[in-house]
Order: sequence, then C-alpha cells, then structure tokens
Amino acid sequence: MEFLEKYWWLIIIFLIGVFINHLVELNKIDTKKYYKKPGQKNPDETKKE
Repeated sequence: MEFLEKYWWLIIIFLIGVFINHLVELNKIDTKKYYKKPGQKNPDETKKE
C-alpha cells in the first residue's frame, strides 16, 4: 500500500494514456465497412470504375 500512497498519480496518468490511446484507435475504424451487406461492393470501389 505504500507504493499506492506515493505513486498514485503515476497510475492515474497511465490510465488516462490508455483511455486516450483507445479513443484514437476507435476513430481509425471505418464504420462504413461494417454497415455494408455481405456481397455488396464497397461504394468507393464503384466510383473508380
């Protein structure tokens, strides 16, 4: 418990960093990919043709 009393702020900073990292990674996900039906082409690919 002595470690927690002295270094509680390091644990808080670590948890905030993990939380921010998860938010950044979640923003990178392409949500349109999950909404398309199986067998349907990607809308971006049809524009190229």
